[in-house]
Amino acid sequence: MIARGFVAALAFAALVGPAAAQGAAQGTAKPTPTVGAVLEACAADMKSRCGAEPLSLGRVSACLRRNRESLAPGCQSFVAELRPARAGRGESLRPAREAVTKACEADVKAACGDNLSNRARGQCFRSNPDKMSEGCRSAMAELRRLQGESRRQRQAGAN
Repeated sequence: MIARGFVAALAFAALVGPAAAQGAAQGTAKPTPTVGAVLEACAADMKSRCGAEPLSLGRVSACLRRNRESLAPGCQSFVAELRPARAGRGESLRPAREAVTKACEADVKAACGDNLSNRARGQCFRSNPDKMSEGCRSAMAELRRLQGESRRQRQAGAN
């Protein structure tokens, strides 16, 4: 459990670090927080507010942002330094991903079995398109359409 908290703090510090680097480039440098400082300030909040979240960089920071008002003051100061979530990325596709999961769950289970990792489930899905229902294929097509739209928006914003 300690290792998991350490990894979460490391992930959180990685998110805070770019904000400090940006400040340095603008002449308003703040010291980059250490993993220990983030862990000390946010460990209890990460556990109590975000403990049920799967461990990933984006989910921990999104959870802390959502709960920013109820965090300990020391943790709030780190959360204030987080770079904003990338618009159009991840969260906006969540409903479509959930629709695919719901529409395809029985099909994938029937074609591929029960105990598969996400990667193996995706490979099985791509290897057995003829065994997927029309509802599943439609949900996947919609997800692909939204992913393409999101990608085009990001590329247009980068230009």
